[in-house]
Amino acid sequence: MRVLLLCGRFNSLSQRFYCELSDKGFEVSVELDVHPDLMIEAVELFRPDLVIAPFLRRMIPPEAYRKVIRTLIVHPGPPGDRGAYSLDWALLEGRRSWGVCILEAGAEYDAGDVYAFRSFELPFKRKSSVYRHQVTEGAVECLWEAVGKIKEGKEGQPQKEGYFRDKPPEELRRIDWEKDTTQEVLRKIYAFDSSPGAVAPLMGEEFLVFNAHEESLLRGRPGEVIAHRGDAVCVGTVDGAVWIGHLRKREKESIKLPATLLLQDRLESVKESSLEPWEDYPGKTYREVVYEERNGISIIHSNFYNGAMSVRHCEELLKALRYAKRRDTKLLILFGSEGHLCHAGERGRGGCLFGADGRYGHSTQGRGFKPSLQEHRQSIRLRVLDLHPPQKGGMGDGLKDYEYKTAHERTESQGAGFRRFGF
Repeated sequence: MRVLLLCGRFNSLSQRFYCELSDKGFEVSVELDVHPDLMIEAVELFRPDLVIAPFLRRMIPPEAYRKVIRTLIVHPGPPGDRGAYSLDWALLEGRRSWGVCILEAGAEYDAGDVYAFRSFELPFKRKSSVYRHQVTEGAVECLWEAVGKIKEGKEGQPQKEGYFRDKPPEELRRIDWEKDTTQEVLRKIYAFDSSPGAVAPLMGEEFLVFNAHEESLLRGRPGEVIAHRGDAVCVGTVDGAVWIGHLRKREKESIKLPATLLLQDRLESVKESSLEPWEDYPGKTYREVVYEERNGISIIHSNFYNGAMSVRHCEELLKALRYAKRRDTKLLILFGSEGHLCHAGERGRGGCLFGADGRYGHSTQGRGFKPSLQEHRQSIRLRVLDLHPPQKGGMGDGLKDYEYKTAHERTESQGAGFRRFGF
């Protein structure tokens, strides 16, 4: 079967669909949504048996979907829910459960017949995390159910009713430091991370804010930047504090950058709240690298936003690695953050865009990280696993509580193995 993927971007879900279909022997082609005319042309040239849109913000023109047997849309919401901002609304409103469905393209937005639907518990996490995990896994299950129905000649189920919801207005995205509780601040940032971002005033300027973490101990006046650590600044709320890791100026063509980079000229009087990877902390906080030991095993967790590493991040990992070496470690395991291990080239931390004054270093400095890892491999058995901790509970006895979230393990003995993870 020939399958054409129409994508607004070749994002994580689109890539997953491409791999799933290709691995099963489907002939797959990808067309990016640059212009409606190009969608029509792609269908005419490739002549697919099936068109699937894993990620698309624009409606498919009728001239395209009428030329194939079926054109299916992935919608990150349950049947009846319509619009491109489904997940944003669900997180903003604090829904306890949500879903994803695959439906047929038609003249009305997300109103076509439903071929498959999966529901899931909606965690209190960033939208991007929910999309990469709950939505993606549910969408893959829907994909194969829909393909199976089409092969059997079955039709989808018509939707009885529906409602369309447009982009949430800015007033719902805006943080009011004098009124919003810590949980309300986190909910707004989670709902619009990674796009379009919540809106908040910080140090005399209004920014789009991303990458938030709850803080248990530090306190300050609502809206006051009370500390900084790594990429993040800590801001007081009416009942606590939150760390904000990334900001974006409200200017055209601006990009997300580490908060301490955008605010660097205003942080001279703000204290640095340093925290070593191996230090205990009695509560929730923002940490990029954490070191722990269990039953003679050293474990290093890295939590870099979207997996992007800068030179400073490499140095933090090396610091933890050297500490593990001093602990007479026989086995070292590197864990990535949820959804990522790591990859090089965080925007703004190399010499390509910002930081050429040397404070943040040049992007080529990060090349020394892989040789440094190789140096430590001589005395430490280093294993890189694509594992994630369970959703509930601690580590327990050794590693038995850890579970595989993806179906592969990397134990390469050569340096080339690291390149798969961006080292």
